[in-house]
Amino acid sequence: MTAQKKIKVAIDGPAGSGKSTVAQAIASRLDLKYLDTGAMYRAITLKLLREKTELSDLDAVDKVVAQTELFLDDSKHVYLDGEDVTAEIRQRHVNDMVSPVSALSV
Repeated sequence: MTAQKKIKVAIDGPAGSGKSTVAQAIASRLDLKYLDTGAMYRAITLKLLREKTELSDLDAVDKVVAQTELFLDDSKHVYLDGEDVTAEIRQRHVNDMVSPVSALSV
């Protein structure tokens, strides 16, 4: 039995620079799985907004995140606690808060 080589690729850059587009193209060309971490951050941001969680209260943030179920399917749908939030995570109220949420270290 041969060991499988695991490849991880991370692409960084400013919002709107095409990171997801490039990542999806690379994954497709190299026959790799694509994990949309941006959608994950957006879903967590939506949950924190819905729970009215203060970002300065890291214990509260940690508790909300620990009690959250997140699922991304192969058709690019995002499920937050069983609810399809694919469209909602792209709305402005979520977009405006993604950066502060992603900067947290919990």
